[in-house]
Amino acid sequence: MGLGHCEGLMEDDVYGSIASTEELMMVKTAYASDGVVDRRILSSIITPTPMDPLRALQIKWCVNGSAPKIVSSMVRKRDFVYVESSGIVMNHS
Repeated sequence: MGLGHCEGLMEDDVYGSIASTEELMMVKTAYASDGVVDRRILSSIITPTPMDPLRALQIKWCVNGSAPKIVSSMVRKRDFVYVESSGIVMNHS
């Protein structure tokens, strides 16, 4: 869960945050420099389709290996299992 402000279009943000394959996860890491050194999709519950490309529900695992050099000898790599969900809801009022 995150909260913040970002300049740009919502579509750009949503597209940049979705990685429905392990290859796209690697591309996202390359562009974002997020420190992820390994990643896997454990389960795809809902996969994107051509009609609904931004709808997905997946269980993912990643290893974060980045730490500032000054503390890298004290900080170990950490792994995470998380549920990633994306989609768009339209209110027709």
